Amino acid sequence: MDDTSPSLREIRIFVAVYEECSFTAAAVREHATQSGVSHHIRKIEERLKTTLFSRGQGVVPTPAGTAYYQRCLEVIRAHEKAIGALSGYTRGLTGQFTAGLTPALTACQLAPAYVRFSNEHPNALARLIDSNSASLVQRVLDDSIDFAIVAAPLPTKANLVAERFCLAPQYLVSGRQVEGQDRPVRLADVTDLKLVITETQGEPSEVHRYLERLNVHVPQLEFDGFLGVLGFIQASDWKTILPGLMVIHELTSSQRQFTVCELRDPSLTLELMLVRLPGRKLSDAALAFVEHLRAVTLEHSALLPNLGNENCSLATVRGR
Repeated sequence: MDDTSPSLREIRIFVAVYEECSFTAAAVREHATQSGVSHHIRKIEERLKTTLFSRGQGVVPTPAGTAYYQRCLEVIRAHEKAIGALSGYTRGLTGQFTAGLTPALTACQLAPAYVRFSNEHPNALARLIDSNSASLVQRVLDDSIDFAIVAAPLPTKANLVAERFCLAPQYLVSGRQVEGQDRPVRLADVTDLKLVITETQGEPSEVHRYLERLNVHVPQLEFDGFLGVLGFIQASDWKTILPGLMVIHELTSSQRQFTVCELRDPSLTLELMLVRLPGRKLSDAALAFVEHLRAVTLEHSALLPNLGNENCSLATVRGR
């Protein structure tokens, strides 16, 4: 707005004079003095170099005044809409944080958790990074993110504060629909097994250790990330091992595209840890986000077939 543009206050006074056809009535309406209203109108006319009202037998708008009035109403309505748009941002926490999450949580739990968080705290800003555990641990160590939720085990020499976030069962997933797909299986008994293994950490992953304990030696493909894995196994005879949390929609759907079998004798669980630097306290907004993510994870874990909460537990995360 340049120096010749009337202020919103002056526009409101002009509208009041136009609608009341009286400086005195407009002054009462706008909690001003009659002389003050007259002064504002005169200033507007001088700035716009246009006569807006004829003074004589009352205050009568000129054609220019009527045209200006119509546009002034649009300005006032637009301002009211702008104020109304802010009403939803006056509640909840403020602040910002950066968090890293593994695909184990971003696949299914992140979206509903973030919707709840943003509805409750619309003025809080979150930057979320989806990556493998090794990358996220390094980002925490570099102090480029506030915290991360990553798969155990953690690097032995990493100086981190770590608390368990989730312990959840893992499943054998394939792209072929078969009868009894929810029946538990022993991995050692699966014939012609070929495995796609995701999110290795530069050291033996939990799945690698599981195979070693069972003395199972099978063809393996390693994917750095989760993207594309389900498409690959759906189009081939390869299988993968994934946390039930990552395929919760598949497990609860009536129209399934994958075979999902619980691993037994022994079972295999995923342990997720919340990690941060010592002395790096989580903000109130970050803690609120973690609690929403925790709540959704707990709800989803209760839907896992034949397991419920017996084999899935979550820890309360403390930021102080």
